[in-house]
Amino acid sequence: MKLDRHPRKHWCLATTLLAGLILAPALQRLSVASNPREALNPAAAPGTEMLGRLEGRWRVDMKILDQQGNWVPQDQQREWLWYYILDGHAIQDDFVVVFKDESGNSLRRVVGTNIRIYNAEEKRWHMAWISSKARRLAAFTAVNEGDRVIMRGVNDQGRDVRNTFFDISRDSFDWEQAWTFDDGASWLPVARIHATRLE
Repeated sequence: MKLDRHPRKHWCLATTLLAGLILAPALQRLSVASNPREALNPAAAPGTEMLGRLEGRWRVDMKILDQQGNWVPQDQQREWLWYYILDGHAIQDDFVVVFKDESGNSLRRVVGTNIRIYNAEEKRWHMAWISSKARRLAAFTAVNEGDRVIMRGVNDQGRDVRNTFFDISRDSFDWEQAWTFDDGASWLPVARIHATRLE
């Protein structure tokens, strides 16, 4: 029996196969945008459905408050992809930029992702955001208040922020980020999103 004198080849092959198994679901995620793999689990914590209604793919129209106090529409095309994970007990959403390649084809790139899970005993959400730009984790909690979901936490730039989802319907929703400069006594809106359902 001839022994293989290059065991490193086996290690490289095993590593490649393992990486493929781990990364395949993530690489396929955008291709299954119209066919989410999971649905809300009937045993999921009551309250999960508040953001579960956003399952699908959305067009994002964003405005940013500039230093002169004007709301400036952002030209870059964006989408927001929402889907259930953890056997329908939690939600993940990807923030996507859409751009053209050299041939003029539309390509989509995930620039950040959230994981959100509702804890019924605490009556609040636990959320985590990570982006390819900041490369650090930002943790938030949120509460369902009427037809709104209000998030609080420190963003990936270290700023205390409040994000609010509101006017949620089957085909649209709104989102607003506000900053505080006085430990939450008052809030200044700095970014707004109107989302329209694509799928």
